[in-house]
Amino acid sequence: MKLVNVLELPNIHYPDKSRSELSACVHDGGGLGLGQYAYAEQDGDGVLMTRDPLGCNALFYGVNNVGELVVASRISQALDLGVRLDVLASCPPGHIIRYANGESKIVSGAYLSSAKADENFDLRTFQSQVLDGINQAFVSAKAFIGKRRAVVCLSGGLDSSVIAAKAKEYLDDVVAISFSYLSSEDYDAWSRDRDFTHLQSVSDDFKSARAVADALDIPLLAVFRPREAVKDIVEISVSLCQDWRDFNVHCAVVNLFLAEDISTRYPDDGAVVLTGDLMNEYVCDYHEEKIGDTVYYPQPRVSLAKRRSFYVRGLDAGDREVGVFNAYGLPVLQLYAAVADCYMTIPSAILERPDAKETLNAFLLPPAAREQVNKSKQRAQIGGADGGTLGIFHNMGVDQNALAEIWMASLPEVVRGDSPLDIIQFGRYRTTKRET
Repeated sequence: MKLVNVLELPNIHYPDKSRSELSACVHDGGGLGLGQYAYAEQDGDGVLMTRDPLGCNALFYGVNNVGELVVASRISQALDLGVRLDVLASCPPGHIIRYANGESKIVSGAYLSSAKADENFDLRTFQSQVLDGINQAFVSAKAFIGKRRAVVCLSGGLDSSVIAAKAKEYLDDVVAISFSYLSSEDYDAWSRDRDFTHLQSVSDDFKSARAVADALDIPLLAVFRPREAVKDIVEISVSLCQDWRDFNVHCAVVNLFLAEDISTRYPDDGAVVLTGDLMNEYVCDYHEEKIGDTVYYPQPRVSLAKRRSFYVRGLDAGDREVGVFNAYGLPVLQLYAAVADCYMTIPSAILERPDAKETLNAFLLPPAAREQVNKSKQRAQIGGADGGTLGIFHNMGVDQNALAEIWMASLPEVVRGDSPLDIIQFGRYRTTKRET
């Protein structure tokens, strides 16, 4: 079977592995370890495929209309090459699979989301392991980034502030970047003089990000948009994040604004983006939101241990960061991927504490920056009581059903089949072709 490999995402491992080492691991069925990667290689009359344990890098595959096996980072790439959506599948995270004779079989692997908590968990040991893992991740990141600019997405919360602090410690050329919506009056002023020090409508998140950047002595780049700008990028945000679920689309909108400005400021592969993503899944730091009588982001009513497994396994589906930034030529490093195994050892009793994240992670920040972290940061809302991105979508009347319609309409009719939403099942990309 001929392999058509159009995987486009850069691969990074913690710690680094050579290309020959990775190839040997794939062919021997060995573990590839933590990182962000997706690979496909010819193997006699079949094809071997693998993907990182969290599913940071997407890998879709399916046989096209001329009998070739297409392996792609994006659903749209596979469809453009003649694969029908009904036969498209995703390589499960943390697994090596082999496709031959019309079917795929697991060679080896396990779901990291199924890892059990450590009954003898010790906080000091955990923190020591996390520190070592994060430090090693930044050693690998430094080699990957080379002479490019490191741009840290800074929200003012603890997770991204830790990444900014470590970037300052390990990397040579670091800037932070933060986003806020502005009033029309402030946006006009910003467009004239590019001075954000006197703007009145910046979000609480942006104010905290600015304070953290100052404490770390990192230059801060501002990305601003009027709230009206959202309506023009809804469709592209759905497409690039390969998802229609509201939370992921809302995150993708902000990342798209960031990507636009970063790619303009640093053209020609001049920047690598660093984010604090993944931590909220590790520590179950999610909650539902309510606007009027409408509930957004409803959470599963299960035990905390099962919820964490659901969140971590669900990282497989949706491309709200990597897919969006990569579309603008910007590689993304999600450094917390390097310590996923450490966080899966945390028992529920610690995660249930209201200060769990601070207890576990605050030690990673210098005291001066720790004091500036926004402890009331509202995820994905980008702002505060005004609801940010969520509030804008609510006011536009664009709910999850509308986003699903946008997703379906974005797919070529000839290859999308009669159930385009079936590509995500139970919060995950399906790992076999659609059952008909």
